[in-house]
Amino acid sequence: MKQYLITSAVVLACVVGCSDDEDSKRPGGSGGNAGTAGTAGTAGSGGTAGAGGTAGTGAVGGTAGTGAAGGTAGTGATGGVGGTAGTGGTGGISDTPALIAAVTDYGSATEFVSVSLSGTAHTPLRVSDGDAVSAVSGDHAFVIERGNAALHVLDTQGAAAQTIDLSGAVPGSSYLNPVGVAVAASGTAYVPLQAASHIAVVDLAGGTVTGTLDLSEFQHSEDSDGSSEPDHIWYDAARNRIWLTLGRIDLNTPAAPDYQVMCVGSSSLLLARDLDTDTWVDLNGSTDGVALELPQINPTAVHYHAASDTLYLLNTGCMESDRTGHGILSVNLGTLAVTPEVSFTGGEFYAQLVWLTDGALIKRFAGFNTEWVRWAPGTSALGALVDFMPTSAVAGADGQLYGVDALVSTEGTVFEVVRVAPTDGERTVIARNPFASDDLEFLIGTSYRP
Repeated sequence: MKQYLITSAVVLACVVGCSDDEDSKRPGGSGGNAGTAGTAGTAGSGGTAGAGGTAGTGAVGGTAGTGAAGGTAGTGATGGVGGTAGTGGTGGISDTPALIAAVTDYGSATEFVSVSLSGTAHTPLRVSDGDAVSAVSGDHAFVIERGNAALHVLDTQGAAAQTIDLSGAVPGSSYLNPVGVAVAASGTAYVPLQAASHIAVVDLAGGTVTGTLDLSEFQHSEDSDGSSEPDHIWYDAARNRIWLTLGRIDLNTPAAPDYQVMCVGSSSLLLARDLDTDTWVDLNGSTDGVALELPQINPTAVHYHAASDTLYLLNTGCMESDRTGHGILSVNLGTLAVTPEVSFTGGEFYAQLVWLTDGALIKRFAGFNTEWVRWAPGTSALGALVDFMPTSAVAGADGQLYGVDALVSTEGTVFEVVRVAPTDGERTVIARNPFASDDLEFLIGTSYRP
């Protein structure tokens, strides 16, 4: 019975919150390096002045370090005094790939730990929220407390360098459910508030919410839950836009015993915000409004393929007499051509999309069983089952799979951080038991931080 309840809760949570940790998400890391101290002047007649320290380079949202003045020229045989080292900037970015693994009790606490690909596990971060997730955008990483509406900006070792309170972003809304982050080149972060139909606009340098983008105009008339469900969001540097999906599902419809989201006649949407003009981009041509209507419903995972300028969306649909509106779509962001790649049949719930160099892996729930299947982009059917996927799997920039497995024995549970070859399933253990808490036992999504 316990497993049944947990699985039901996970499936319902995935209806509105699962993502594939796509390579478009990240937050602020450590500061720039301090400037180098000036070299002392050379002894002799009028020694040469010492060189000034080099200014530290600030990160996105960081303040650049100030280089020191050069040393004073030496008099006679006395060498000049070297310049003082410059001060490093604050809030920089990581240049070392790492995994952010997480474990929770689905109640009151979640713990996150940053593990380098060589196996170094840093001090974990524990938050008082059983519904918390990690997110990555560009070169930045975050932990988001969905229940408490808090955004933690992580440093390069996964510690909370800054915590930003989002709870007052939408006056009158007691539950916001922040679900992701997109960081623009300006250092501004955009956080979808799924339960409140807004996007919080966050100044990372100042650590404050500066405003919101109201999405209530996009809510469907038959959707009774009060939100258009903004979810997947990412930053498009080439166009200086943020893109996001709106699920537009009615979260008042799930009911016992299977807690399925029922269809209410709405369609999911794709939106784009031009950050140069701070306006919505018209994606639908002569049709009323600005949003691009999608022919499938409820995106649960997205991936942007930069080489082809194509967005892929895994959609889990909604329930009528059976599940409908589920499949895989592609959208060319240059032409805005929408292509239904795969149309699913049956009642399976599709939850995760992991993109590899030669194709994709898709996670689905078949009853209470979890399955992974291959998919080759451009084909209209799913491929073979895969039996070697790690728990909370994510793809690395090196083309390998990463995740955390829980091995249960009479002596207790051992957590193993693993790397798995997607070709043959060869498994390598990177680290064991990286978590500090022994009261948390359920693994949740892993993020890859380049």
